Amino acid sequence: MSKQTVLTLWSLVVILTISVLSLKWRQGDSGEPQTERRRGQTLLESFAVTDVAKITLKGAKESTTLQRTEKGWQVVERGGYDANFNQINNLLRTLEMVKVNQAIEAGPTYGARFGMDPQATSESERGVKITFRKADDTIVATVLLGKDSSGGGRFVRNAEDTTGIYVTSESFPAASPQAKSWLEEDFIDIQKIQSVAVSTPGNPKKIEWRVARANENADFGLDGAKKEETIDSTANSTLKTLLASARFQDVSMKNLKEVLEDKQSRVVTITTTEGFTYELTILPKPATAVPQALAQPGDAPPPAEENCYVALQVSAKLPTERVKAKDETPDAAKAAEEEFQTKLKTLKEKLQKEQGFQGKVFEIAQYSLETLLKPRKDLIQAPTNQATSPPVGP
Repeated sequence: MSKQTVLTLWSLVVILTISVLSLKWRQGDSGEPQTERRRGQTLLESFAVTDVAKITLKGAKESTTLQRTEKGWQVVERGGYDANFNQINNLLRTLEMVKVNQAIEAGPTYGARFGMDPQATSESERGVKITFRKADDTIVATVLLGKDSSGGGRFVRNAEDTTGIYVTSESFPAASPQAKSWLEEDFIDIQKIQSVAVSTPGNPKKIEWRVARANENADFGLDGAKKEETIDSTANSTLKTLLASARFQDVSMKNLKEVLEDKQSRVVTITTTEGFTYELTILPKPATAVPQALAQPGDAPPPAEENCYVALQVSAKLPTERVKAKDETPDAAKAAEEEFQTKLKTLKEKLQKEQGFQGKVFEIAQYSLETLLKPRKDLIQAPTNQATSPPVGP
C-alpha cells in the first residue's frame, strides 16, 4: 500500500470521526432527552385494558383494591360493595391513550422531586402508586402519579421505564387511594312523601313526632298539634324534598346489629303516595376521641362528626290493577292501561334496586338529616308577637 493511499484512508477516518462527534454534539445540544418515551407518544407503549382484573391504588396512608368479579367491579375494602364502573373505565382508557407532554431524564431516585417519594408520609409528597393486574395476579403495568405540573397535567412514571419521568396531558384527578372515592353512587330516591314519623332514641316503637299531608302538593300537618301550633315553613319545605336523589358519603364497615340496637339510634318511617315505605335507622357518629396519651389539660371537646350511620329497609304496596275511569272509550282505556303498566314496571324496578341497599350501613351527611334529628318543639313555628308599641307623645 502506497504512502498516498494510507494518508487518504486516514483522512477518511478523521472525517467520519468528526462527523459522528458532530452529530452527537448536535443531538445533545437540541435538548431532546434520551428517554424511552418522547413528547407526543403514549405514556405506555402498550396497555392491555381488557386484561386488567384488579387495580390497587396505594397512597401514603390509604390503599384501595378494585376487583373485577362476575357481578362487576367491586371495592374490596368496603366489603365488596359495587364500584363505579364509569370511573374505572375512564382510568383504564385514559392510561391507554394518555400522551407525553414533556420527557425528563431522571432515574427513580429523582422521584421525590416530583412528588413520588416512597418514604414520604404525606399524600402530596408520596403520590399514588397504581398497580394493574390480570386475574392470575400477573402485573400488567405499574404507574406512579406524582405532583400536578405547573403547566397542566401531572408528573408520572412507568415503573418499568427507568429512563425518565414524564409530564402527561392528563392529571388523573379521580385516581384517589381512598376507597370511598370508588363507590357506585346510586342510592335511594324518595319522591312524593306522604308522611314522616320519627321515634325517640333507643325506642323505635315510641313516636316522638309525626307529620302527614293529604297529597304531594299540600303542606304537612303535625300530629297532635294544638290550634296555635304550625310547622315552621323551613321545616315544611325541607320535609317535602327529604332524601330526594339522596347521596351517601361512604359505606361503613360498622356492624349492622350495633347500629340497630344502639340506644342513641332513632327510627324514621317515611311513606310515599306511590306506596313505598322507607324505614331508616339513624345513629349520629360519636365524636372522635383524642388518644389519652395526646390529650392535654384544658383541651376543648372533640368536634361532632359530620356524618350519621344509616341502615334502611324498603318495602312497597304497589297496585296490581288500575282504577278505570267511567265512560272510557276503548282507545282511552288502552292508552291508560299501557301508561299504568309502564309506570308499574318502573316502580317495581325502583323497589328491587333500593332493596339492594338493605343490610348495609351507610354514612350520610348529617346536614341532610338535620330535620329528622330535631325534637318536636323545634319543628313548631315561633308565635308572632302581636303587641304594639305605646304611643309616643305628651
